[in-house]
Amino acid sequence: MAQTAKVTANVTILIGLVGAPVGLIAAARKETAGGGVIHRVHECPDGNITRIKEQNYCPHCLKAVEEVARGLEVSKNSCVIVRNEELAALAPTKSDVVEITSFTPSSSIDPIFFEKSYYVVPKPAGVKAYALLVAILKNNEGFFGVAKWTMWGHQYNVFIRNFEDGIMIHTAFTAAELRPIDEFRNIAKIKLSEQERNLGMGLAASMTTLFDPSAMRNEYNEKVEALAARKTLQASDAAVQPVKPKTEVVSIIEAMQASLLKIQSEKTKAAQ
Repeated sequence: MAQTAKVTANVTILIGLVGAPVGLIAAARKETAGGGVIHRVHECPDGNITRIKEQNYCPHCLKAVEEVARGLEVSKNSCVIVRNEELAALAPTKSDVVEITSFTPSSSIDPIFFEKSYYVVPKPAGVKAYALLVAILKNNEGFFGVAKWTMWGHQYNVFIRNFEDGIMIHTAFTAAELRPIDEFRNIAKIKLSEQERNLGMGLAASMTTLFDPSAMRNEYNEKVEALAARKTLQASDAAVQPVKPKTEVVSIIEAMQASLLKIQSEKTKAAQ
């Protein structure tokens, strides 16, 4: 981990009467192509170039407004106004303690619940307690600690787990925050032949491999960065070659058979 990593929050993880003071560091961040943002500007008729100023516009009054209130939607196109002091009275009390209240099998938690991930790093005064917490989590491998954490005016449900020789915390969505999906309900009713199932299972087996994080690349970002590099060198040709569309295979059996032959051919070439 880079030494320049910024600690997002300082908390104490508590299990029973054992507390480990730690720092939380964001484990990942979304990289955007180029890594920078350019201000939008407007070239005025008189030659001036001015940064665009965003305004609060009311489509009902048909004008820009300065003062805005916070509205909570209670039904479609219907809101109630709430004041900042009303929300402040309801806000949870800030707590620097993350108390593990239970352990649950990790296999029972669907990845859809995971929101953000944080590395948990020990503070010098709590290295011993941290090491004990790591040992507890390793001994309970396959289980996640469940806790709550209040910070920045929000209450978070979190999962705590062993990661390599340390600890990681994942904030989690609540069940109410997950969007329902109806399109899956009729899939189980679709009948598949034994041949289709066997070919499908064989295809999946032939494609099975160990996870390689280095293989997960953002090719679009790489192309944009290469484009920026070419422009920096004043390259004249920055054209992108068009991608030929793939020919659609109508039969699912033909598609799986063709996929198996392709994979077997690639493995034979790799072994030579």
